[in-house]
Amino acid sequence: SNNQELVKYNLKDDYAGKTSLIVGELYRQENEWKFAALGNGTNDAKLADITRNYI
Repeated sequence: SNNQELVKYNLKDDYAGKTSLIVGELYRQENEWKFAALGNGTNDAKLADITRNYI
């Protein structure tokens, strides 16, 4: 709402040949929301393919 950056990190890996990138995951731990930076490149073509890894 105030146009300030919330999260920023540099990706250093080579993602050549990857079709998608999971930049991070948002999760709830007890009563608190948390964010974990991941930077995982995948060859998943669709969002449905990526979400299957979290079921």
